[in-house]
Amino acid sequence: MTEPLKLVATLFEFPPSANRLYIRTRRVGTILSKEARKFKADALIQLTKEWLFSAKPGRDEAYRLTLQFYFPKIETSGWPKKAKSRFVKRDVSNLIKVLEDVIAQATGVDDSNTLEVCVFKRVDKANPRIEITFENIPEEEWKS
Repeated sequence: MTEPLKLVATLFEFPPSANRLYIRTRRVGTILSKEARKFKADALIQLTKEWLFSAKPGRDEAYRLTLQFYFPKIETSGWPKKAKSRFVKRDVSNLIKVLEDVIAQATGVDDSNTLEVCVFKRVDKANPRIEITFENIPEEEWKS
């Protein structure tokens, strides 16, 4: 049985929105935007620092990734009279892949090892952030 592993980190920067994540070029095709590359580099540095002295994840284990996005606001101003939607159009599912890629780089574990992804969208006006938990799943939980 593998030892329990739980890596926790907080990022205080959000990935760019889906509209600003990629750019199209004639020569290469679709590539990450400059803003997305900067986010990935900054996030990788932060995660590497936070997890530097933690136990190292095994490359052949299964993992659960929990992402808690704390936005300054998630409700649309003026709803229901002036706005069509109650919630701000910030789709967190578009942000997951960028974070999975950064976490894979920081841990050395391919994101195909992530068998569960839990995502929460919350409000914290004073302290917007992303709380990340990366933990292994015992084999008996996912293998039946």
